Amino acid sequence: MLPRAVRPRQGVLPGPRHKNSKTTSAAAEQLAEAERAHIHFQIDNLMTYAEVRTRVAAGTLGVDGWLYDMATGDLVAYDPQTGTWPRLIDKASG
Repeated sequence: MLPRAVRPRQGVLPGPRHKNSKTTSAAAEQLAEAERAHIHFQIDNLMTYAEVRTRVAAGTLGVDGWLYDMATGDLVAYDPQTGTWPRLIDKASG
């Protein structure tokens, strides 16, 4: 048995999503939007540092925002040119 400190806690992760529930679907979309907004905020925050701005402008540093969806297994990355969140697997293959 794992020591208490490393055992997963009961009730930490949400239960299964019910695809027929409008409330659950709306809540899931609201959560996804909040996650994306947080990533945007963190990118903006990184760009407040002079060293980061200088290196990004010089092309020696890239700042990317990625989001992993545990429910689907998708890994998406923010594309600042289009304002979209394409799946990385699609970007790599296309």
